[in-house]
Amino acid sequence: MKALATILLGTSILFSAGAATAADLHGDVDVNADTIHLGDLFDALGPNQAAIVIGQAPAPGHRITYDASVLERIAAANGVDWKPAGNERVIVSRPSVDVTADQIQAAFTKALADAGAPAGMEVQLDNPGTVLRLPANSDSSIGFTNVNYDAARGRATGDLVIPAKGEPVIRQSFGARVAVMVTLPVLNRRVAPGETIAASDVEWTKVPRTRISGDVVTEARDLIGLTVRHGASPYQPVRTDEVRAPVVVTRGAVVTMMLQSGNMILTVQGRAQTEGGINEIIRVTNTASNRTIDARVAGPNLVMVQPAAQAPVPVATARTTRTALN
Repeated sequence: MKALATILLGTSILFSAGAATAADLHGDVDVNADTIHLGDLFDALGPNQAAIVIGQAPAPGHRITYDASVLERIAAANGVDWKPAGNERVIVSRPSVDVTADQIQAAFTKALADAGAPAGMEVQLDNPGTVLRLPANSDSSIGFTNVNYDAARGRATGDLVIPAKGEPVIRQSFGARVAVMVTLPVLNRRVAPGETIAASDVEWTKVPRTRISGDVVTEARDLIGLTVRHGASPYQPVRTDEVRAPVVVTRGAVVTMMLQSGNMILTVQGRAQTEGGINEIIRVTNTASNRTIDARVAGPNLVMVQPAAQAPVPVATARTTRTALN
């Protein structure tokens, strides 16, 4: 009833019953103005009568329903010869241009970058369900003013204005959480301990920098071809101590111990006290002298003994000249 009173109060012209104009009812209609006119509801009206304002239009993106009883009262109050034949109604809708939270977030991110905030950041609005509706055919460009970034708190604030230039139709303050993001390689499935990681097991994801420590894998090459020690969660940063080279020397295995000294390569049999993968250091016992030392795994059941103050010698460069090492 309150809506009806508002409609009737907006009526500016009354006609006598004798001067009533026969009219037909419109179907559902869209309006692109701030007011609803008599001609939006009824056909066959004169220009002056059709221009009579009967109420406020709905907000952009909304609608108003006029049922038969309200339409009859509007017709009678404005000299329109119309009576309902049943349950007629007219739905008046106002089209809109919608500005979504994603669009606002993108504009806020750009405004922060323009203001000198770090690159690669991700902005999460405090009110992520926001939808701003403007009249149809409006300039929906988004601008931000008074942008402020608090790196210590990971917070940002700013005032949205639409359109971006000229007189604002909408002005609204926004707050957001801001995280500087880093792209990292992660596993896209749970890889079993000891299983070799393939290229197809690795994807890239963005992770807040605050979740990254110095021991996190940052390159795909540092995952592919390795194995996980005890299992790693999918789509989570992988720590360097969670992966290792595939085991090529098992604990207790008989291995060849190789030492290169000058132009001579010496070999002796040993037994692995710990397991290891390529380039890992393991403990090996010389079966001839019963001495246990550290050695670098160079291949399946092959380890390199490193002389003091000498860099490790890659297996690929070892000479073929060999003699027994006792």
